[in-house]
Amino acid sequence: MKFAKALNIEDQLKCANGWVYRFKLRNGLQRFNFSGEANSAPLETLPEERLCLCALLAKYDEEDIYNADKTGLFFRMEPNQTLSTSKISGRKKVNLL
Repeated sequence: MKFAKALNIEDQLKCANGWVYRFKLRNGLQRFNFSGEANSAPLETLPEERLCLCALLAKYDEEDIYNADKTGLFFRMEPNQTLSTSKISGRKKVNLL
């Protein structure tokens, strides 16, 4: 409708979401946010993984290790919501070091 208004064709365009609504209703679909930490990485292996990371980073000088800002990677992020018939377990988002 915003585009129709910008192009001055509001009266010529009829927008409806009826078919989407009926499809979701017919199939029992709802929008759910991913929540919880049911699919998180097991915390039991965290100490070993940290040691592995420290061993890997020990090969480089401290000034050669670059910590990039993650805002440039937002386009690759997984969605935080989906259409489903029931709630979906999420994963814990972990920032290393």
